[in-house]
Amino acid sequence: MKEELDLPGSYPAVHHILWKRVTIGDFETRAMDGRISIKGELNCTIISVGEGQTPSIKMISKKLPFHGLVECSACEADRTISVLPVLNQYTIDVKQDLDGEERVFFLDAPIDLQIRVYCPEKVSLLEDVYSTREEMIPESKSIHMPRLYLAGEGKCKLKQSHKLKEGTPFMTKMLHTLGHIYPDREAWENKKLHMIGGVHVQMLYETGDEEQPYAVTECMVPYELEMESILPEEDMEEKPSIVIEPRLEQVEAVQVDSREVEIKGVIAFSVLATGMKEDHCLGEVVVKPIDTVQYALIPSVVVCFAEEDTPLWEYGKRYYMPVEDMKRLNNMNSDVLKTGEKMMIVKGTVG
Repeated sequence: MKEELDLPGSYPAVHHILWKRVTIGDFETRAMDGRISIKGELNCTIISVGEGQTPSIKMISKKLPFHGLVECSACEADRTISVLPVLNQYTIDVKQDLDGEERVFFLDAPIDLQIRVYCPEKVSLLEDVYSTREEMIPESKSIHMPRLYLAGEGKCKLKQSHKLKEGTPFMTKMLHTLGHIYPDREAWENKKLHMIGGVHVQMLYETGDEEQPYAVTECMVPYELEMESILPEEDMEEKPSIVIEPRLEQVEAVQVDSREVEIKGVIAFSVLATGMKEDHCLGEVVVKPIDTVQYALIPSVVVCFAEEDTPLWEYGKRYYMPVEDMKRLNNMNSDVLKTGEKMMIVKGTVG
């Protein structure tokens, strides 16, 4: 992102930049077919020393909006995505305006995007097997399949009053506010992810005192956020693997009086929770000749009545008949015999 910021007309031309900071503020994404729509803001703050015999310190602070489309071949409109914006480095230089005065700041801030696209995959597991010519005894085995419990973003608002400590210089003007996130713990309870922590806030202000014109005050602002799983509770593991990437979208301190400020802010969270769920599939299969005695006891014609929905597979395994033969014989399209329905099996059709 490249942007020019003009000094207010009442400010003197810039002699040099004393301090600068650029952070990512509001950030939103939307999945599209083959693309991701992004929209957000950069928070830019610059403190500079003006020209003149009595140099003055001035601050300019602006929110710079940005938006665009990012090509992503794996993305589809209904897929879950996680996009983390990262501002690794940026530059702010001073340029001359049309009158030749150093009154324009030029910002160059490349934004990297860490993109995750979660693609649901249907996996078919073979659980059973039978033959019309042999006796097949399947053995089940346990496997663990990866599951996505939670993938998305959440936001948490900050709000707290802060009073200056006794002996601290009075506040005449708030200049700038910084914040750093310190996660404390996260816990998985009742299908919800609980995140608790705090934001260490530092505030730079003017005192009006010539001997100590500036001072800093600081405090810790707690936060708490809950996010709900996308899976039913019975499908969840007790301790899923959790990756949380918090980002401070906004923090500001509003002066109430000479000794008190009100702190407000927003934390954005990108969360990924995964786990392994136990399933069962077909393992070894023992093959034996059909027991002719038992086979001879099967009636030549069997009429099956379904007291509840029953897969044709169960009837086929019991009477040594292929499912397709049963469907063809009974003019059926479904692989399930519905409750109250009847079906005929003719022994002579057994392969």
